[in-house]
Amino acid sequence: MTTPPDDPRSARDPEPLGQAEASLLADERYFRRRGLPTLIEDYSATEDVLTRAWPWLGILFAIQVTRSLATSWKPGLAAIVLVASVAAVLAVWIGGNRRGGRSLFSAPARVGWWSAAVFVVVPSLMRINSAVGVYPALRHVAFNVCVCAFVVGVIGWGLAQTLAWALLKILSDLWDQLVIVFRQTAAIFLFCFLIFFTQEFWQFVTFSSYRRIELLLQLLGAIAILTVLVGAPRFIASLQKALLEEDERLTRLQRSNLTILFIVRQLLQLALIFVVSAALFATVSVLTISSEMYKTWDLRPETIDAFVYDGETYLLTDSGLYIALLLALVATVNFAVATMSSSEGREIFLEGVEDEVGEVFRRRRRYLAKRKELASRGVSV
Repeated sequence: MTTPPDDPRSARDPEPLGQAEASLLADERYFRRRGLPTLIEDYSATEDVLTRAWPWLGILFAIQVTRSLATSWKPGLAAIVLVASVAAVLAVWIGGNRRGGRSLFSAPARVGWWSAAVFVVVPSLMRINSAVGVYPALRHVAFNVCVCAFVVGVIGWGLAQTLAWALLKILSDLWDQLVIVFRQTAAIFLFCFLIFFTQEFWQFVTFSSYRRIELLLQLLGAIAILTVLVGAPRFIASLQKALLEEDERLTRLQRSNLTILFIVRQLLQLALIFVVSAALFATVSVLTISSEMYKTWDLRPETIDAFVYDGETYLLTDSGLYIALLLALVATVNFAVATMSSSEGREIFLEGVEDEVGEVFRRRRRYLAKRKELASRGVSV
């Protein structure tokens, strides 16, 4: 028998509604696991981060206040101030719960920035002492600001999840990453090979001071990192323009969150390229540069390690190690520039990134559609 359209049984039963809510929660967990909590609609650092962290911040606050009173105040006055502080905190807590219609000692539903300001300032003011001045208080302020920034950054921006997800992604795709490394090494292998076996290059590294070589290494590393930091926002903006409609564009905060995820992923990839390339060139130096060649080139580097195999002595020297590091950084810089500065390089070396970001965008599109559907059915989301 066909159910008439106006029959109540024709309306959706609770099960699909429950499934839609569960699917919405699954999407939010998906964003959190990938270090993208800001893609959750109505996400707030005060409601979603500081509120979850308030028990630990409260314990730290109590310890700091007690320690400040014990070390900077006379015992009698410290006891009075401590009792008055506890009474004031309880009064504010209970008063806020009564106004909100909650039980007297229920956990706060929302921890605002004013609460964070109290956490930063109050213990610091109690550290002011005429004998030592305001410097302990200023150190206290700096420490508590760092604590709040750590909580908001690690939990609110999902930096811990970002690092964990990017690291697991690199490890799960290790073979593909190594293929990229060898593809990149092959692109500049002839250049590195020619430099590697030049006497002048070895003399430059051997006779230069350690400080000069270290500065050169730091410069190359900084160039690679800055290339990623500068190119990442443009790359994410281009993907957003290509994959999202105008009304689906991310906010500045959400785009920054996604950019940080991409930066962490690329920096881990650069680290992998550097380590593999350095190991490769260090191995080549051990196998090809003998003690006789050092004498021929009139070089006397320090020997880090040596071993004998089949009658031949193989040396790992400080010069060989520095050359391996320099050439590895050259390969790393070349990879960073190729991926961030040209569309051809992105197609070669970032072939999977666009698919990953596209999947995030598609998941968010479905997530927003589910929220809109639930809202139209009168469900609070």
